[in-house]
Amino acid sequence: DFARRPVRVFPIFDHSANVVLGKDGKPAFLRIALVDLDTFPRNWPVPRPLPEETFPKHLMIITRGTRGDIQPFAALAKGLAERLNYKITLCTEMRYKDGLHKTFAKLKRGRIQFRPTGGDTTKKIESTVSKKAMSSKSELMQSMMLSRSEAEFFGSEPTIFHWADTMRPDGLIYGFTMANIAMIVTEALNIPIVGFILQPSIIPSKEY
Repeated sequence: DFARRPVRVFPIFDHSANVVLGKDGKPAFLRIALVDLDTFPRNWPVPRPLPEETFPKHLMIITRGTRGDIQPFAALAKGLAERLNYKITLCTEMRYKDGLHKTFAKLKRGRIQFRPTGGDTTKKIESTVSKKAMSSKSELMQSMMLSRSEAEFFGSEPTIFHWADTMRPDGLIYGFTMANIAMIVTEALNIPIVGFILQPSIIPSKEY
């Protein structure tokens, strides 16, 4: 893949899978560019930039969490791309990148691209302390976990804001864990947002 693209830009991550921020508070990137084609191996594909394509709409989807928080948004992204020929930028945790690329490998219409949010929720919840907290049925513990989760996910705000600011999508779709970040983006950048909330307990009903 790198051989076919002359310029690649990679986010820099720390040991906790969070995107490293520079002194300006923006994500730090490593840029690698091929500058001398004369020394490029002859049996390698000739580097070419990705062709410019136009789509009716460009939507950004932001979500973080475990696999159950990611898969419905992957299905939504695929549906929007194939049915409406939309361009979709799916922002989520790096651990899901390979699986998402496989899911979208045979996309028939539209385009779906991945961008990292930073963070690794699965690694966090596999710790001994997290497992004990999640197994607790105490209302106090559940409230503490909910409030803590907002703080945990908020670390992705600078990265998501950067992607939204540089790409300027036509709209932003967010999951439950990203609501506070989505509200910051829409207020600062005037990008319309819509929530795709999967947790039934969030919407009052007879069952919950």
